[in-house]
Amino acid sequence: FTRRLSTDAANKEHFAKNHPDDSAPHVGTLPVAAYRLATNEAWDGVENRGAYSFCQCPGGQIVPSSTEDDELCINGMSFSKRDSLWANSALVVTVNPDDPILEKYQRTHGCLA
Repeated sequence: FTRRLSTDAANKEHFAKNHPDDSAPHVGTLPVAAYRLATNEAWDGVENRGAYSFCQCPGGQIVPSSTEDDELCINGMSFSKRDSLWANSALVVTVNPDDPILEKYQRTHGCLA
């Protein structure tokens, strides 16, 4: 148990073991989530862009993972118990360095935009 009442209640309702073999992992009323999105036709109002789903971490969190000062890199992770109150997922979209959509961010954040 996570000691977080809302998470524990949801886990009990959706993932409670109700199988004759009580040792069977992940047996409950809700199956493991599976999703995939991939397209090269994500319309942004001007042009089509590529977009795809990247990951999903139950009990996960977003963590900075940059190794250089002028780099922006973010990742998602979860601890082995996956007992955080949160979950995270990612959607990756094609962006080019000269995209007009970046102009206002480049003025404020420079190369990190």
